[in-house]
Amino acid sequence: MKQLQLLTLSILLAVILLFDSVSIHAHIETNQDVSEEVLNSIIEAIDVVKDELSERSTERTSVYEEIQTTEQTLSSIVTQISQTESVILENEIQLAELQSEKNSLLSQKFSQQKLINQYLRSA
Repeated sequence: MKQLQLLTLSILLAVILLFDSVSIHAHIETNQDVSEEVLNSIIEAIDVVKDELSERSTERTSVYEEIQTTEQTLSSIVTQISQTESVILENEIQLAELQSEKNSLLSQKFSQQKLINQYLRSA
């Protein structure tokens, strides 16, 4: 960011020098040298700004790609969580059915033991 500010100041200084050199008619040859120097400074500053913009564009592209990768990873995790929740729900349903069957078998066992005890008492 400081580079960009320095470049801006350099460009402004170069433009001021360019206007000053144009306003002095007595030193045409000197003005031409100054004008060329100012123009070269402006061209260099523009090149530096272009490089800075290109670098920031590359960084922005890299960050965008990282965001896309992260979004894909999150999507995959969400899908896996949904699948896991479905399996857990199926297991809970199966467990409830097994508990119901257990209770039914215990009830039958109790009834059969009761009948056996009655049979043994009557025999």
